[in-house]
Amino acid sequence: MAITKPVIDIVFKTLAKTFVERSSNKKVVLIIKDDTSKTFNKKVYTQKGDLDTDSALYAADNLQALKDCFKKSINQLTVIRMDATDGVIADALALAGSCETQSYIGVYSSTVADHTALSSWIKTQEDSKKYYNAICYNLATAADSRHVINFTNPKVKFKDSTRGEVTGDKYIPSLLSSIAGRNVETDGVTYDIMDDLESVTEVADVDTATTNGQLVLFNDGDKVRILVGINNKTTVGTDEIEDMKLIEYSEAMDMIYYDVYNTYKDSYLSKFRNSNDNREIFVDAVNTYYTNLEDAEILNPDFDNKVEQNINAMRNYLKQNTSLDVDNMTDAQVKTNNFKRNIFTSSNLEILESMTNLYMENILN
Repeated sequence: MAITKPVIDIVFKTLAKTFVERSSNKKVVLIIKDDTSKTFNKKVYTQKGDLDTDSALYAADNLQALKDCFKKSINQLTVIRMDATDGVIADALALAGSCETQSYIGVYSSTVADHTALSSWIKTQEDSKKYYNAICYNLATAADSRHVINFTNPKVKFKDSTRGEVTGDKYIPSLLSSIAGRNVETDGVTYDIMDDLESVTEVADVDTATTNGQLVLFNDGDKVRILVGINNKTTVGTDEIEDMKLIEYSEAMDMIYYDVYNTYKDSYLSKFRNSNDNREIFVDAVNTYYTNLEDAEILNPDFDNKVEQNINAMRNYLKQNTSLDVDNMTDAQVKTNNFKRNIFTSSNLEILESMTNLYMENILN
């Protein structure tokens, strides 16, 4: 039986229906330095209680850090162990590359070079269209990447009496949990409460820090909050927008990208001939997916979110690869040509963000 449009529609409808669920409770990867047991270099945990079973494998400080990763309901924790004395961060990052994309990754280390290496690795993965998210500490040079979060508070003070005040790098595991483990339907990142902290040492100039793409915490009465849920992207290209600096916006971009990419790869690639009719079937299926994301308020329902065949790209292809008189063709005529194995599409989307800023004018009589 031939593969038909409804099969693809069903895949996209399922993905749209589970978008919020899949966006929430993401997977976390924590790289630690530990010589307590060298019998492993990678372990996976799905619940905090399993760490108690393996407590003999870790130094007390590292065990606490791993437990901090379960502060919120993350989907899974992958522990990557490197030797404390002669471990190589590049080897640990190579192991991280086998973890699921869109995972949140951190290194539990006070060594600046380790955080720099993680930041650089994330950007290298971006070049290969593999999108992970990293939380690094106090990067000396901005990563200028929407997949890197640069946390910079000098110190934090835990509520528990055991730890008290520690340097900011010790809070990376809790931040991984707070951001990766939140429910995206009800919890934004901006002003999120860090309920395990009593107070923080605030950065000297929050405006400058925010402008430079630093994620900072601040004291709000008896609560500690994230000031603005931003990543470390500082430069906005000609084909980019300021909203890409927001963590929740970047996450939605990646989810949509992988939903379309994986569905095409699994349900369409090599299963259809590259005719205009079949290209339109795929386009229509993606548009149905976008409509369902509007219903879930991931995309703005008041905006015309759509994908279509990219006529300009198709014209350019024909001009470069054929002798056809492309300039005198209508768009409909362009679509009926042979594009070999290539499909050219273009989407125009508007992602919804959480409400944050309030401007209210009161008129008193």
